[in-house]
Amino acid sequence: MKRLGCALLLAGWSLGMPPSLLAQRVHAYGDWISGRADDSSYYYAATESASGDVLGKFCYPGENVCRWILAMKLRCRTGSTEVALFNSRQGAVSHELTCGGPYRGDGAMLYRYIIHDPEDIDNRVAANHGMLGIAYPLQSGSFQADHFSMRGALPALSASLAAAAAARQRAQPRPPAQSRQRQQRTAPGTF
Repeated sequence: MKRLGCALLLAGWSLGMPPSLLAQRVHAYGDWISGRADDSSYYYAATESASGDVLGKFCYPGENVCRWILAMKLRCRTGSTEVALFNSRQGAVSHELTCGGPYRGDGAMLYRYIIHDPEDIDNRVAANHGMLGIAYPLQSGSFQADHFSMRGALPALSASLAAAAAARQRAQPRPPAQSRQRQQRTAPGTF
């Protein structure tokens, strides 16, 4: 199953787990999957293009941040900034991408690109039930293009964001029991 390969690749970014364990942490939603790292350091929702490139939203509860990331075979220098053209039903817009470095997964070398302006990507995904096209200019003067299906994006993203929020809440330090009792006596009816 193609989506399982995508899930294993994504989870493998920070793990060295056997595929059988990784598959237990992945849920499919149309052409998208959602899952979490074994150590719960990040949660993700992602899809794979026909060429094997990956688009996903990664949430890190410990940092209280989510990032849209592309993983592609197109090489980049860590820290460099590139530009790509994103096209959806809302029209076309250019976005800057910062190279997050290489990763060897599923036997192929991929390069991670962090997409600037994640709110625009959120809006495009939420309003789009078709395809999201991304074109990358090449040094040769031509373009490389990817097409990502948005079928299943919203439920996958919702599941991933809910899981990340729950993990963040679980990680919040709780006041000592004595302090909680004092709060309950002084502020009845409050949380």
